[in-house]
Amino acid sequence: MLPLRPTFFAASLVLAAGPLAAQDDTWQRQVYKCNGHTYSHAPCADAPMGSRRVSKTFDSPVPQDRAKQMNRAQLPREAREQCADLESSIRREEARLKGKPSPTEEELGNVAIQRVKYREMRC
Repeated sequence: MLPLRPTFFAASLVLAAGPLAAQDDTWQRQVYKCNGHTYSHAPCADAPMGSRRVSKTFDSPVPQDRAKQMNRAQLPREAREQCADLESSIRREEARLKGKPSPTEEELGNVAIQRVKYREMRC
């Protein structure tokens, strides 16, 4: 007879893995509203092309990111490139300074100047 403890452990792993594996597929499904009371996973046959989707994906950007994209789109190409360079430089410097035990005032000042320039450019 098999010992109960390993058998119980294996059974609990199988039972726990089932719902986790099923979750990966369900959250990405799109749901379409066909009429007042019917929903479908495929666009409705009698609906016009591009029928309204009810569910939303988690990949859509948050409102702040969309606003930043809209503001950047109105800038000239050179300014957009400078904004992208400044943003990456600021993030890189902040990450580097976080890893240091005690950053100097000069290093903190350089990052602050970059942030001010970033804001002045209205990135």
